[in-house]
Amino acid sequence: MHAARTIMSQRSLTDVTVQAITEAADVGKGTFFNYFQSKEHIFTRVVELNRRSLVRTIERVRSGDRSNEEAIADLLISLMCLPSGSDWLMYETNTLRALSTQPEARRGFSEQVRTNLPLYEQLMELGQARGTTRRDLTGEELAAVTHCFLAGMQILQWIHNTAPTPDAISNIVSTYCKLLAPPTMTLPPSAPAPSRRPARKAARPLRRTRSLPTPSTRAKARPAGKKANTKRRQS
Repeated sequence: MHAARTIMSQRSLTDVTVQAITEAADVGKGTFFNYFQSKEHIFTRVVELNRRSLVRTIERVRSGDRSNEEAIADLLISLMCLPSGSDWLMYETNTLRALSTQPEARRGFSEQVRTNLPLYEQLMELGQARGTTRRDLTGEELAAVTHCFLAGMQILQWIHNTAPTPDAISNIVSTYCKLLAPPTMTLPPSAPAPSRRPARKAARPLRRTRSLPTPSTRAKARPAGKKANTKRRQS
């Protein structure tokens, strides 16, 4: 497996032959076809190497030797940072090409990848038991999200044609683990600060305007002398 992985990280898939793989691994072609249907099916077995790394990582977390964040970073570094002389971008290109052209290889790869989910669930539950991982989601839910994060990170690195480095992986994992941490209590919003504008002066009261006299008020307003003069004239 290691020999095949090395070759896949150095040559294009179209240039890789079964004979080159068997010569590098020092096995016969008959032995090769006892395990693989084609060279594209090698990638389905590479997932087994990843699973072994994940099992070892979980044991280190369980023993208290590593935190969840350190464990995830170590796992990604071991998977993505290949030995000197290997081209990770070439290896990912070959992986995607094999899975896109060989449905059987993709199906086998999918089955192998799914078997890793329970291991990620164990990792999340260990973090929850220590209080470093949020508990408002189940370990199974967090495992599914983490699985998508790890796969998506690898695809994005390939899309951007950027070979991963240990420092870059550690920084990304550190940010992701902040999302896995227990949510902190949020304080209620503070009251709005008082306005610094000067208070408006009180509006002046409106002046009362004299109402126009009506006929009835005119009669009441006539002086008594005028009424007497009017009576004399009538008599």
